[in-house]
Amino acid sequence: MSDDPGRGGSARVLVVAIVVVGVALLAVFAVVPLVFTAVNGNPAGLLLFGGLFALAVVVARLRYPGLWRTPGDRRRRR
Repeated sequence: MSDDPGRGGSARVLVVAIVVVGVALLAVFAVVPLVFTAVNGNPAGLLLFGGLFALAVVVARLRYPGLWRTPGDRRRRR
């Protein structure tokens, strides 16, 4: 997308973003039944899986601080 606030982004960026979001949604809907089956519907197992996933996200954010930054992101690293 353009840095100029008066101009919109390209159509290619919009199409790629829509495709990425669609694939991510399909992945979530494919994984949730597998996890639910793996823990046999046990709520404690679902909480454990969710907690491990959240821990993995926190560790990834701490270990790789620039992982979710886009090339146009101008925030400074500390």
